[in-house]
Amino acid sequence: KTNKVLFQGIRVTFTASSTREKEWQKHGTCAGCAETLNSPNKYFQASLSLHAKYSIDRAFQRGAIIPSCVRSYQLNTFRKVLRPLLGDQYELQCITDTQERQVLVQIKVSIYSNFSTGCIRKPSDYSPYKPCKGQRLIFYFPPNQANPRNPCP
Repeated sequence: KTNKVLFQGIRVTFTASSTREKEWQKHGTCAGCAETLNSPNKYFQASLSLHAKYSIDRAFQRGAIIPSCVRSYQLNTFRKVLRPLLGDQYELQCITDTQERQVLVQIKVSIYSNFSTGCIRKPSDYSPYKPCKGQRLIFYFPPNQANPRNPCP
């Protein structure tokens, strides 16, 4: 079954086995006890609203942090750009790739039920991503649809 859903002017087509369903199962179901997030549609609508409210992409652009396979950044560069937007209530999470580069893969932002930032919780052991280390340079790779697991070989 195919569903076409309009989120903030973006028409998205999903199938029952699509990424949307996988993301709902992985991330959304734990939020399901909150009435504002208790269905896949509500969860993804909230996700898009949060993406607009906390536009990390725009903050990176304003701070001249550009996705690149060759350019890297200091941890403080990211912090200076993110602090006005998120305060100190976030965690940059990285992996080490096969070339031993520290790569930013996720920004974990803890939010309250009213979608304001805060509420940082203790780090969990279930994530494969770890906090980025300040003593190493950080790469911010561009997306690569053809090879998402290794965008900059």
